[in-house]
Amino acid sequence: MSDLKAALDRISAPFLAQDVEDALAAGGPLRLEGDTTGVATTAQMPGVEPGLIEGRLQPGFHVASVSLRTPCYRIILGNAHFEGKRVSCQTLAGLVALAEQRVGRPRRRVDLLNIRLEVLKQAEKRWRDKADKPLKSGLGSCIS
Repeated sequence: MSDLKAALDRISAPFLAQDVEDALAAGGPLRLEGDTTGVATTAQMPGVEPGLIEGRLQPGFHVASVSLRTPCYRIILGNAHFEGKRVSCQTLAGLVALAEQRVGRPRRRVDLLNIRLEVLKQAEKRWRDKADKPLKSGLGSCIS
């Protein structure tokens, strides 16, 4: 099954890349949508753990999907299932990882901040180097 998924991902990659490029060229952010649903099941099913499913504590798992919304249609990027005891933020982290795997990791503000910080550190070093050099003018004798 993983070979089939890999082949489908490979085939769909150029189409997905074009949709992402079109969305970014339109000037807007990428609109990703996540959805999660709890599914109750029997406790005998392998890998099932009790969790908050359908509003009460019972055995089950969560089915989650993430999609890219374009002006014309919705592209499902992937689906995953998680154990029942998983909390929302963990499910969201899994969906973000799934979306980044398909669409590519976006440049986050932290990344941009690190780039800007490095530029500022280099500028600071240049200024400190200049400040450490002795003055070449005749003002040196005036400063005591």
